[in-house]
Amino acid sequence: MRIIYSVVCIAIISSCTSDYDLPVPHRQKQIVLNGILNPDSILKVKLTFSQEITDTSEPENIEDATVRVVENGTRFIELRHNGDGQYTSEVRVQKGFSYHVLAEVRGYPVVEAEDIVPDDPVVSTCYSQRSNRSGNYDVQVNLYITNDQNTEHRYWFDMSAKGDYIQNSSTELKKLYYLTCADLTLDNFNSSYDNTFQEFYYTLYMRQSDESKMLHRFPLAITGAAGHSFFKYENLQSLAPGQGLFVTTYNCSRAYDQYLKSSLIEFINNNLYDMPNPLSGPVKIFSNVENGIGIFAAYSIKTLEVNKYPCN
Repeated sequence: MRIIYSVVCIAIISSCTSDYDLPVPHRQKQIVLNGILNPDSILKVKLTFSQEITDTSEPENIEDATVRVVENGTRFIELRHNGDGQYTSEVRVQKGFSYHVLAEVRGYPVVEAEDIVPDDPVVSTCYSQRSNRSGNYDVQVNLYITNDQNTEHRYWFDMSAKGDYIQNSSTELKKLYYLTCADLTLDNFNSSYDNTFQEFYYTLYMRQSDESKMLHRFPLAITGAAGHSFFKYENLQSLAPGQGLFVTTYNCSRAYDQYLKSSLIEFINNNLYDMPNPLSGPVKIFSNVENGIGIFAAYSIKTLEVNKYPCN
């Protein structure tokens, strides 16, 4: 009787399934404005039209816009069209200055956004040898960050290397994916925790936590990067010419901080592995563009070559 009942249930469930094409509502095209500012770079933005979610072709560039940038509220700068939706000026971006972009496209309201370029990070580094805990990876990269107590800072960190101790002929700068750190001044949104060594593993970047934004000084100790050979003390002290281990600190504006975090969450959920995470929900990428979508935001950067600074 149980066998017959199971067969009937399977037949009923199977007969109740059918394919259904869910219609995607059509939306009017929006203007997409993207521009990232950092000191001493030229002013540059790209304009395209938005696409339907099912459209996998290249976005349509906007080639006939009028684009202006207002620097510090007083200087008007006209950006010239250079093809492929790119609009540029030879004016160099300055630290501490505000930039307000306005893009006019026929048939659309004026698209605009504004941001302030942060100052360079005040940071120093040195490396030391720590007690051996895992496969002789015993280098500790120490960072010391100093803040203006009257200003919120939104710091991000990453590491890269030129070459490998085993294949020392390679001098291509390569970003290191998984960084190890035990400090509690970091945001753990992109991390996993190792109970054995009591350390966090961070994917691509480490972000300063919101709670530590007003600290005057805080140290950071990076203790590994996915088993890269330069995190062996004897290797780091005997690098070949052209090799190097680098740590980069980003001082981000509020807008760039939110954009970078939302973009990294989307990357981890959908592009880091061969298959997207089926348990993750949709990620809304942060935008500060009015009457359109996209990002117009700023950061300053400082990169240090770690192997040149042994701790005393």
